Amino acid sequence: PLNPLANLLVGGRILSILHLAQWHALNEVLVTRNISSLAAAKDQIPALMPSLQAALAGAGKHILETLLPAGDAQVGLPALYAAQSGEDNNADAVSAREIGVKVGKAVLSSRRNDGAATVLPPYLGANSTADAGRWRPTPPLFLPGGAEQWRWVTPYILASPQELRPPP
Repeated sequence: PLNPLANLLVGGRILSILHLAQWHALNEVLVTRNISSLAAAKDQIPALMPSLQAALAGAGKHILETLLPAGDAQVGLPALYAAQSGEDNNADAVSAREIGVKVGKAVLSSRRNDGAATVLPPYLGANSTADAGRWRPTPPLFLPGGAEQWRWVTPYILASPQELRPPP
């Protein structure tokens, strides 16, 4: 897995995937109870809370254990899971955790080939005066441009990144 501690873009992507999976897990629990939305479940929230927390924990556990590298990045995860899922091991909580894991797997599958892991050659920028106005390495280190592949990563909502580009 890519290291979120070394790259904020990777960390942001992991958090986006985590939140997306947890949101879908929460909604899936509501669907299994024939509830259309959290707003519609307003009066039932206290009774639903153990199942909702278990689904969130299931999705979160699957996403974080899959995407975070072993070692320092995973040190606090067991305590986080315990806090999120509580002590509830009744059939509803177990089922909700399974829903969370299933949704987590589906979200990861949908992002598997999104382009985030693509490795491109270093971008060295413009190198002639004819390229005025284009990015070029700057002093003192003159490092190449980074994260060039992120412009090609499949968006979550849009069909392609080009949808937001201005017309020619």
